[in-house]
Amino acid sequence: MNESTDPGAPPAPRRIAVWPVLLSAGDGFALTMGSLSLR
Repeated sequence: MNESTDPGAPPAPRRIAVWPVLLSAGDGFALTMGSLSLR
């Protein structure tokens, strides 16, 4: 029950917040590669 003994609690929100950024970055990269391949 002690928060100090649970190292997985603090980084959890950060990982969730990072996911949308990674997904958006991945989409942008895919779109860029797609446009380059079409050319």
